[in-house]
Amino acid sequence: MKSFLYLFLVFFALEWQYYESDQGYFKVYLPESPTKNDQELDTDIGNIKIYSYSAVDKKKEKDEDIYVVTHTIYPEDFILTGADSTVEYMCQTIKEGLLNQLQDSELIYSGKEKINGIESQIFLVKYESTNSIKTALIPFENHLYSLQQISTMEGRLNSNADKFFTSFKIDFSKK
Repeated sequence: MKSFLYLFLVFFALEWQYYESDQGYFKVYLPESPTKNDQELDTDIGNIKIYSYSAVDKKKEKDEDIYVVTHTIYPEDFILTGADSTVEYMCQTIKEGLLNQLQDSELIYSGKEKINGIESQIFLVKYESTNSIKTALIPFENHLYSLQQISTMEGRLNSNADKFFTSFKIDFSKK
């Protein structure tokens, strides 16, 4: 009986948790309580706030997956989803920057999908021949959310990755 109780407690402790950000206005499933990093930049367009949340899935047998949510807040009058091509340009710049930073990188997939009902850019980059970064860029008003799963190419296709990307919800009800 003790061993059953122990296994139950270990399994329960390793379950993913639904994380709700205080300043990021989002909810998402993560493998653990995230490490947070906050940054502010003074730019030509005004003050930009960047909140980053990262968590590691340590339950995998081989390589660990890293899950990252980055929430960037631009000045209120800098609307990303306007009629111009601001968001397209930003997404392209982010994708090219990632490809340039990673050694031996290749764009495997790039397209548009709706996440949380919002038109989003999705792309998959393979690097160093066996690793991958799947990225979703989600613009909302003057906010840009970036979801990333960093994994091996073979490990990127798992139910936890699906849980991470499909669970993401923007919630401005506390604003």
